[in-house]
Amino acid sequence: MVAFFATFFSYSQNDLCANAITLTPSTNCVTTTGSFSGSSNTGTSTSCSASSLQDVWYSFVATDQTMSITLVNLANANLGMEIISGSCSGTSFVCDNTSSSLTSESFQSNAFVVGQTYFVRVFHVGTFEIASIFTICVQNYPTPANDACSNAVVLTPNANCVNTTGSFSGSSTTGATTLCSPKALQDVWYSFVATDPTMSVWITNGNNVNIGMEIITGSCTGTSFVCDDNSSSLSSEFYQNNTFVVGQTYYVRVYHSEAFLLTTSFIICVQNYPTPANDLCSGAITLTPSANCVTTTGSFSGSSNTGTSTSCSASSLQDVWYSFVATDPTMSVSITNGVFVNLGMEINTGSCSGTSFVCDNSSSSTSSEVYLNNNFIVGQTYYIRVYHNELVLLISSFNICVLSYPTPINDLCASAVALTPSTNCVTTTGSFSGSSNTGTSTSCSASSLQDVWYSFVATDPTMSVTITNGVNVNLGMEIITGSCSGTSFVCDNSSSSTSSEVYLNNNFTVGQTYYVRVYHNELVLLTTSFNICVLSYPTPVNDVCASAVALTPSTNCVTTTGSFSGSSNTGTSTSCSASSLQDVWYSFVATDPTMSISITNGVVVNLGMEIITGSCSGTSFVCDNSSSSTSNEFYQSNTFTVGQTYYVRVYHNESVLLTTSFNICVQNPTLSIEHNILKQIKIYPNPVDDFFEIETNLNIDKVTLFNVNGQIVLIEKQKRISIPSLPNGIYFVKIEDENGGVMVKKLVKN
Repeated sequence: MVAFFATFFSYSQNDLCANAITLTPSTNCVTTTGSFSGSSNTGTSTSCSASSLQDVWYSFVATDQTMSITLVNLANANLGMEIISGSCSGTSFVCDNTSSSLTSESFQSNAFVVGQTYFVRVFHVGTFEIASIFTICVQNYPTPANDACSNAVVLTPNANCVNTTGSFSGSSTTGATTLCSPKALQDVWYSFVATDPTMSVWITNGNNVNIGMEIITGSCTGTSFVCDDNSSSLSSEFYQNNTFVVGQTYYVRVYHSEAFLLTTSFIICVQNYPTPANDLCSGAITLTPSANCVTTTGSFSGSSNTGTSTSCSASSLQDVWYSFVATDPTMSVSITNGVFVNLGMEINTGSCSGTSFVCDNSSSSTSSEVYLNNNFIVGQTYYIRVYHNELVLLISSFNICVLSYPTPINDLCASAVALTPSTNCVTTTGSFSGSSNTGTSTSCSASSLQDVWYSFVATDPTMSVTITNGVNVNLGMEIITGSCSGTSFVCDNSSSSTSSEVYLNNNFTVGQTYYVRVYHNELVLLTTSFNICVLSYPTPVNDVCASAVALTPSTNCVTTTGSFSGSSNTGTSTSCSASSLQDVWYSFVATDPTMSISITNGVVVNLGMEIITGSCSGTSFVCDNSSSSTSNEFYQSNTFTVGQTYYVRVYHNESVLLTTSFNICVQNPTLSIEHNILKQIKIYPNPVDDFFEIETNLNIDKVTLFNVNGQIVLIEKQKRISIPSLPNGIYFVKIEDENGGVMVKKLVKN
């Protein structure tokens, strides 16, 4: 038994508190090696893990209020410690076994009493005895000079962020008398003298620490200026305001809201933002209007709201001022910035306290604001208050420019630009830039914001005015007869296109002057340009029947080109499509009882023809608009009188005037075959059911079958032709021999 105790003591000389090993605190962790080998529990008089099987003892003298004890073991042992104040039987300072790690235990506090001896009982919470070793160290954290407000570190404001490094190491909370985070475990103090109304304090740290600040006015016991811990970031806190008093001293209490003591460092800086020269309207910067946007750079940095006497965004935090003298009725103010800022402007007339001309924050963009109007007074001074509607102070810059838009020479009808009609569209470039609405005496789009004027002298009854633009603008025109106050000839805004407007009519009076008012129906002023031209369409020679173009019948379709361009309807004395807008005239002399007239065009136009016998006022021979095709019309008959003159009125049934061309020809199928030979050609049976035969001694080159609408339904080269699939009705059989002779026979299918 004696030998046993000797061995135990040799391994655990600090098994008893009375033999506690003295540790020397250091700012670094200087470790001492200990062991549970041979130890027992000598702490049974305490409630701190009294059932622990083993403990050993150490002691140290506190050199600072903030001290830490760190245990590290090389095995997975659940370590703990109890710290006792003053003596082995003193008050238990702490019982610590909170670490979730099985390799270490650390305790830190800033409530140690400098000069006091503390006894550290190191134990483990195992169910069996162990012989493992561990290390222990005691660290001291010197109290920083600025732990108390009275020793606050003085910071010098700067236009740039000049950092000062600080730390919570060794600090305690000295702000318990304030309502600003009074439960914070640590804080340190700084001070600065405000050099401008706008100042900012910026604290950043490299760790995820919830930092906050309190700023106190005047003295350490002064009024709390702000308590700021609202940053969503755990790496910084920023406070900025423009209500600082220049020359006043402010004290900054930097704290954190973590639940444990920290030894981490941070950086702090104080920035000043000089008040801009144009913070007040009386210091407004003068801008010079220009035809191009010559920008002036401005900034909200250091500004405050000096427009509170107005209802225009009076709650805005910041504004700055500019002025300009209007050089034209149409002026614009443009503000642009490179960041997403909700900009706005107020324009006052005449003086800083003048009437509010406009309050503009209408742009859907957060990078620009533009105001354009044509009711500025030339020579008047205007004051621009540039503000923003953000919820925080800004230091961002922006660009501002004032544009002038000279009034165009043709803003008034009296100065209308003269246009020269041409058969080709010779364009003149115009613009709405700087124009206003001078057509308010008319009911033609009187509410339009802008118009400009042109004039022309009609050279033909058919004229057109074309306006085109490269952007989507709803253009319109009014044409006035004779003078600026003349009768409105037309009000035209009918185009479904937003890039052009065309008006064409054939009731202009040759030699008459017409005035063209070009306007738009957009809801905003425009500075866009457009092209305008006036086209003349000379009246064709054959617009009237008396000047009908003579056509020569031929066995082949020898076409003559015609056009509706410039024509009018001269067939109103007839019931054949009398409402047609246009027609032209042709004539031919029948050379055979069987004749055909073909009209073809390359566009989709509903063509028709009327054939009149003998003279322009003769009997209507036929009114033909029966073709189902909109690209041709064909009429054939075998009741023409040889030697008789026939007049062909070509018309269309479209609802608009046309300038399109077409081809017309008159054919005489029997022109080259002798009559005695023609009589030898027979078709039988006729009427026919399934097939028919051509009886002739001639060599047949081609047989073409037409329906009554002039449409080709069959082409053959045989004399026996089968037609069982054709519907019943009347057909025309065109027979061509090898010498070019042509014969047309009528065929009836039952």
